[in-house]
Amino acid sequence: MSVSLPNCPEGQSVACGPGNRCDWTIGSCMWRCARRGVPVLWVGDIASSGMHAPLYVCDGCMAGLDALVWEWARHRDGLALPRTAADGCDCG
Repeated sequence: MSVSLPNCPEGQSVACGPGNRCDWTIGSCMWRCARRGVPVLWVGDIASSGMHAPLYVCDGCMAGLDALVWEWARHRDGLALPRTAADGCDCG
């Protein structure tokens, strides 16, 4: 069971998720750190081997994903090489 949080975590450095809503909940980060019992945000669904699952990420991993998206946009625009998901992630 998850508990809804009324606001984004303190010090949130990136825009909140889909639709710019702050629908943070307590759960497990499914990205790099795999921490449990932390504030997480649903960022979309993922598919693997014909199955789907919701993807929830913590604030630190969200910052890493945000940096990855911006880096890819710069690369797309011919401004920089793309980085890996681990670059810029302070999620451990």
